[in-house]
Amino acid sequence: MDLDHLLTLIRDGESENVEFKREPSRTLHREIAAFANTEGGYIIIGVDDDGNIIGTDVKAALEMVTSALSAIIPPPQIAIRKPSINGRNLLVIEVQKGASLCSVGGVVYIRVGTGIRPLSIQ
Repeated sequence: MDLDHLLTLIRDGESENVEFKREPSRTLHREIAAFANTEGGYIIIGVDDDGNIIGTDVKAALEMVTSALSAIIPPPQIAIRKPSINGRNLLVIEVQKGASLCSVGGVVYIRVGTGIRPLSIQ
């Protein structure tokens, strides 16, 4: 991913394939799994919901991503990038669409619009 592509993702805002996070949340594992269970996408940490680039502590964010991945069965394929824009560090997690469903604690999550929800039998 080049810088122009990243800026385009941020400018276009959150969608079914893009999620902004000011900082990593305790539900990061569910969000990563939901992307893997739908069409894949990007989680951009260091950007607020309005698309403002605020930056993040990349080291702390990486630790939370590592912890989140350990809770997902099977682990999804991801790529992590650490770009800097105007002196503000971001962490970009690119989640690939999974070949099989990923679960967290036995629950399968999917991405619907800009949110996630558990997959129902229906």
